[in-house]
This record gives sequence, structure tokens and C-alpha cells, in this order.
Amino acid sequence: MSADDPYGAVLSQPPSRVVPSRTEPLFVLRRGDAWIACELRYHGEHGVSACLSRNGIVVFEYRHPTRERAVAFAEAEREAWLARGYEREP
Repeated sequence: MSADDPYGAVLSQPPSRVVPSRTEPLFVLRRGDAWIACELRYHGEHGVSACLSRNGIVVFEYRHPTRERAVAFAEAEREAWLARGYEREP
């Protein structure tokens, strides 16, 4: 693990088993019968995670130190899914 690697210390620690205190829906995208949903999950001092699910099944959840970084990550994911042909929910 290199000192220049900002993720090395984080990745070497086991994930915490913190139950989110609350959630905040961000967006839902659809393409035909398929849908992608994103919500923020607040973990108190452990940060905020952006959770993406496809058809109700969690695809991935990525934790960030602040809400702002989690929202920026989610916005980038939304743009990527829009580029794949998904459309915003009305």
C-alpha cells in the first residue's frame, strides 16, 4: 500500500455494520420495464452513502465522507445511466 494511495487506508479496513439513520431518495430512471433508483443513506459519523438499485435490487452502495460528495457521485451515475438510454421519471 502506497502513501500516495488515498484509498489504501479505507480499503484495508473492514466495512462497518452501521444501520442508516435515514434515507433520502434522489432519482428514479426508467427504460421500458427496467428502472434505476438512487437514494442517500445517512450513517452518522461514518458518512453518507449513495445507493443505486436496479429493479429493486441493490447494485452497489458507495460511502462518502459528506453529503455533497455523495450527491456529486450520484449525479455522475445518473448522467451515465441517461447516456445508456434511461429516462427521467416524470
